[in-house]
Amino acid sequence: MKMIYNQTKVNNGPNSPLLEGAGWASSMIDFGYKKNDSFTLDLDSDAERFQLYKQLLKTEPSAAYCISCGTCAATCSAGQFTDFNFRKILLLCKRGDTQSLEPVINRCMVCGKCQFACPKGVNTRHIVLFLNKQAL
Repeated sequence: MKMIYNQTKVNNGPNSPLLEGAGWASSMIDFGYKKNDSFTLDLDSDAERFQLYKQLLKTEPSAAYCISCGTCAATCSAGQFTDFNFRKILLLCKRGDTQSLEPVINRCMVCGKCQFACPKGVNTRHIVLFLNKQAL
């Protein structure tokens, strides 16, 4: 493989010496990385899985305003002593992973610090209470 690095005259047009021969792609260095295929979560194909999040949005529409900034996690009293994280709770709910949601939802102390600190005004207490009620 021949690499050309220091050329005084740069020609990047279609007749460039860099593009001659086997093509420009073969003259690139292989660093061992590859482009991953994109992953698309199809909400319509597995509709039952996402019912909890759809019910949550009907009950508490402010859940859709969450930008996952981390302010709730930074102010959380329960998060300082346990692995409770409201962003993780909301993400598990969005993914429809109710099995992982059940053991961690009870760790919230419902103190309201996260709701007070949230820059988007998400009603986190109501979300936690709703999810706790649905988990039981």
